[in-house]
Amino acid sequence: MSGGKSTGRAVRVKKELCAVIDVGRETAAVYGKNEMPVYAGYTTLYILMAMVPLLSLVIGLVNMLPDVSLQHVESVLSELLPDLPQVQSMIHVVIANVNRQAGSLAVSVSVLVSLWSASNGVNAIQLGLCKISGTGGSQLRQRAAALLYTLLFVALIPALLIFRVLRSSIVDLIAVVTEYLKIPDVAHLLMDFMEYSGLITLAAMALVIALAYTYLQGERKKLRLQLPGTVFTAVLWLLFSRLFEIFISRFWQASSLYGSLASIFLAAMWLKIITAILFYGAALNEVLNRRRETRANKI
Repeated sequence: MSGGKSTGRAVRVKKELCAVIDVGRETAAVYGKNEMPVYAGYTTLYILMAMVPLLSLVIGLVNMLPDVSLQHVESVLSELLPDLPQVQSMIHVVIANVNRQAGSLAVSVSVLVSLWSASNGVNAIQLGLCKISGTGGSQLRQRAAALLYTLLFVALIPALLIFRVLRSSIVDLIAVVTEYLKIPDVAHLLMDFMEYSGLITLAAMALVIALAYTYLQGERKKLRLQLPGTVFTAVLWLLFSRLFEIFISRFWQASSLYGSLASIFLAAMWLKIITAILFYGAALNEVLNRRRETRANKI
């Protein structure tokens, strides 16, 4: 009996492994067929161009918040970007320079120009996602969605900063509420989660990715159906960023090759691969959706 159970389990594992391999092949096929490397390069260019206006909007909001400094902004960005001296120093210089001109940005007409410029990066992502899903819509509607999504991203970083500043108060509130509800295990779990700012940033990043897959593909998708690609993209984002840091710091002397341009080159190279991962996640969602529809039609 035990031998039969072991054989049956081995057969199931083999089938599941074959299914995973098939999904991976189909995902790669969707990615390649829709020329996503081209869209990844296009997106990288526009996001780099949008970086300064985007930071201008963020810093304009941060300067209006009490007890929040530019160092807090750098700490949040450092959790999303590779921890490399060249990249971190570039972000520091850009933030410092942008801050000198962002004093009255939040209350000036130039905020509209900055918002439009910053949304170009989101619009580039939107074009790639629409290409994968085969959907679209009017240019006006797509641009409006890109603008709204840019506003969401701009508001996200100040929200994370406020969360960090108020973390101790939030922890105290959780303790009071969970004690009243008599759920100490939940209290310990939530407070442990709150102690790790990286997890909070990861959750926020996953939310941004899920919303992109849901609302930036020309038509609204079901949020729950975008979770596989969201998890795939968020996990690979972190893994690749860490591997990128190790590889560059140990095996590649980029500064000696590119001099003062090393920071821009590294940021562009990292960003292009991260964008490719984002599009792979969308392709994965598309493959799973097609398989789901095929099964439904057979029933």
